[in-house]
Amino acid sequence: MKLRWLPEAVEDLDRIDRFWRGIDPELARRAAATILQLAESLDQFAERGRISRADPESRELVGPFGAGAFILRYRLIEDGILVVQVKHSRESRD
Repeated sequence: MKLRWLPEAVEDLDRIDRFWRGIDPELARRAAATILQLAESLDQFAERGRISRADPESRELVGPFGAGAFILRYRLIEDGILVVQVKHSRESRD
């Protein structure tokens, strides 16, 4: 399946990278690797994410990281998967 990212999701990646890089560059590298592995894992079984409460048209896949987890919100589209948002579970964003 083809994996695409909305510009807003790419901005989320940049924001997350800046946050973790400010704490520890190694944590930033691990955070990025975790998020990318989570997204790439959707190729195996894209429908395994739970339906999003914030957006019933989307699904959410959770990947543990630190004292929480990254949440990857995505949509199944005709030719693949569209990542619409990435956040850490300790953030208060919808």
